[in-house]
Amino acid sequence: MNIYDLNNSYYLRHDIEEILEKVSSLYDIEFKVSSTTFTPKTIVSNKFNWASQECNDAFNKIVPVAKSLTKDMYAVLETLYKSEKGKFDKLKLEEKHSGLLELRLLNNKIKHYFDKIPKISLTQLTFIEQRGHGIDIFVNYDYLNGKYDSIRFTELIKTFLLLLEDLKIVNIDRT
Repeated sequence: MNIYDLNNSYYLRHDIEEILEKVSSLYDIEFKVSSTTFTPKTIVSNKFNWASQECNDAFNKIVPVAKSLTKDMYAVLETLYKSEKGKFDKLKLEEKHSGLLELRLLNNKIKHYFDKIPKISLTQLTFIEQRGHGIDIFVNYDYLNGKYDSIRFTELIKTFLLLLEDLKIVNIDRT
């Protein structure tokens, strides 16, 4: 009988593989030396307008995947850092890794739905392409103090991957 030992970080590889499968269900990813390109796999036919109900429905279908992915990515990072470094010093890591603060804030908002600050919303980002309309997610942060920020959801995934690289959990070929 196989046992998934929650006290052994070795078993987190299964979680990481599942996260990477979720990411690859949403995006084609191309790693280059100076950049990473995420191309949405959610495509709506060009016969529909970019603001059509079909595009809205496609967006609404990927939101639960993105929410689940957010919680999973943050939980794995927290667990890995605690097991590898003894603690998860999120503030120090947030200074070093752009996007980690936003990942934490989105994770907290998903877990604590009624928290008021920051106000976070997800909006549809549509890429009008020859092959169809690529549907993606924009994360909007309203800090209610005049500061407002919007980032593409892929920036959070990029941060997750960079942290996995820093911990030497994954090795990404950037050729």
